[in-house]
Amino acid sequence: MRRVLLAVLFVAVAACEPAESEDPLDGAENGAGDADESVPSTLSGLQEVAGPAAEEWNNDARLAELHADLGEDDVESARLTYVAPGATSLLHVDVSEAGVGSNTATLETIGLDPVPEEALTEVPDLDDAMDPAETAAAGEPALSECGHGAAEEVRYMSGAPEGWDGDTWRVDPQWRVMLLVGEGGVVFDDLADLDVPPTESSDVDVADCVDLPDG
Repeated sequence: MRRVLLAVLFVAVAACEPAESEDPLDGAENGAGDADESVPSTLSGLQEVAGPAAEEWNNDARLAELHADLGEDDVESARLTYVAPGATSLLHVDVSEAGVGSNTATLETIGLDPVPEEALTEVPDLDDAMDPAETAAAGEPALSECGHGAAEEVRYMSGAPEGWDGDTWRVDPQWRVMLLVGEGGVVFDDLADLDVPPTESSDVDVADCVDLPDG
């Protein structure tokens, strides 16, 4: 199994401060939801909770990433990232026991380009993936081979918008999943491979050990 150092963005601009933009929502934090509501444990439930904020931001908003933090029981919190045709910013929707909040980040600030409508139609829906806790359980053998314990975070990543170079997709958008424990983990390029623990002798690598850069 290969071990790689990931220095890509993952659209994880959670660490980036939103910059000023013409988007009236850009940089703003908006609260919604009920603090008494529990965090959904399913992908469909998380998208349903985040949907109203996404629609308010842009009627054509499309899910690009979903990060789920796992606790002892199930999903403790989640961040859903949305893109929209030609939009100059991203929308982050955070779901936790405290409720639902949203903020935007400008693409230019993180060196990314807006994705036009015709290109964005190539980003598939996140329909057939297993829910976060199931995904983490299915990936345990691969995590073990990489020297890690149980997953603390599950990241579903479509490749948008960081895979768009302004003219074409550098890599065709498709949903990948990363399971993280501390500063490392494992990434599957095909969700269907989650039930196939990779080995060093495999003819085809279905997963890679990953190390995240410091900082």
